[in-house]
Amino acid sequence: MYKRQAIIRGDEIPAGEVVDNDVILSGDVVRLAGEVNGNAFVAGREVVIDGHVTGSVFAIAQRITINGAVDGGAYTLGLVAQLGSEAAVGQNFYFLGVSLASARGAQIGRDLVALSPVSYTHLDVYKRQWIARDDH
Repeated sequence: MYKRQAIIRGDEIPAGEVVDNDVILSGDVVRLAGEVNGNAFVAGREVVIDGHVTGSVFAIAQRITINGAVDGGAYTLGLVAQLGSEAAVGQNFYFLGVSLASARGAQIGRDLVALSPVSYTHLDVYKRQWIARDDH
C-alpha cells in the first residue's frame, strides 16, 4: 500500500526516519539526519546534513555542513560551507559563498565548482583522476 508523505517537513528529519519523497525543510537550524529517497530543499541560518539523500541537495544558509551522503549533486549558497571527513557527494558540488572548507576524507564524485574568495580543501575528486589538495 502506498503511503503518502508530506513534502514540507519542518526543520528536522531525525536519524532513523526514512522519507520516500522530495522534502522541503526550513527553520533557524535545519537538521537532516535520516534518509531522504528524493531531493532535499533546505533553507535556514544553519543547515546540517548528517543523513543520506538519494537525490540532490539544494541548500541556502549562512552555514552549511555536510557530514553524510548525497548520491546526486549538492547546490549550495551560503556564507560558509563545510564538508566533514565522512561527507560524500556522488556528483557535482557547487558552492557560492565566502568560505568553503573540507576535512580530509571528504569525497566528491565529479566536479567541485566554487565561487569563493577563500577555500581550504582536502577533497578527493575521483572521476577526473586528480586530487585537489590545499594544506593551509
